[in-house]
Amino acid sequence: CSVTDFMSKNPSPLLSTMYQNIFNCSSQYIAILDNDSNFLSINEKYANVIGYKKSEDALGLSYDQFKCQAVEKTDVFKEQDRNVLKTNSPLVFLSYHCYHNDNWRLLYGEKTDRRSHGKS
Repeated sequence: CSVTDFMSKNPSPLLSTMYQNIFNCSSQYIAILDNDSNFLSINEKYANVIGYKKSEDALGLSYDQFKCQAVEKTDVFKEQDRNVLKTNSPLVFLSYHCYHNDNWRLLYGEKTDRRSHGKS
């Protein structure tokens, strides 16, 4: 579910506010994507690094709409997403790409299928 969905289903306004603050203020690049690799939610830090001033500007977009050289890796990013969905297993990655304003970034992260959370 997206941050908005989570907050609308969460009965605690305090928890919703805390979750939104963690999501928006994190030093990490955080996004929630749909099954077609479109951004349902994205934090400001991630939106900025791919070339957008506000997270709202990147909602509904996909990797092929990055405003940076990392757009050239769209096929790789989407293949990673498909693999996570197909195997229902997390994917840990280490990547080095050129992002907005010609800033090269070494990223270490994990892609997971949100549908598998809470399952044993």
